[in-house]
Amino acid sequence: MRLHTARLISLTFFSDPQVHLTFLTSLLSRIDTKQSQESHVLLQASIAHAKLLYGDLEGTKSDMDAALKILDTLENVENGVNAAYYSVAADYYKVCKQLHSFLSIELTSSKG
Repeated sequence: MRLHTARLISLTFFSDPQVHLTFLTSLLSRIDTKQSQESHVLLQASIAHAKLLYGDLEGTKSDMDAALKILDTLENVENGVNAAYYSVAADYYKVCKQLHSFLSIELTSSKG
């Protein structure tokens, strides 16, 4: 529950992207990955989502991959953990598809 609260606070109170990411990363460094794998995945997904909001697609993908690597090893995962990961994954692929569509249209229109 405390991690969910910290996640909500981080989404609400930080307007500076670097401060926001520093806060989330500092929380991640305090989590024992072996003992709290679900918390680690949840926070990693939060970091990936923040990076996506700030336009860091490469960082988002890297964090998503790290979270998925742990998530794939877990059994009986809490719904909120799965939801956090798949929410950021869906948003990431939506952004990538829109970017691809935009670039395709721009390239096509610049030729003609």
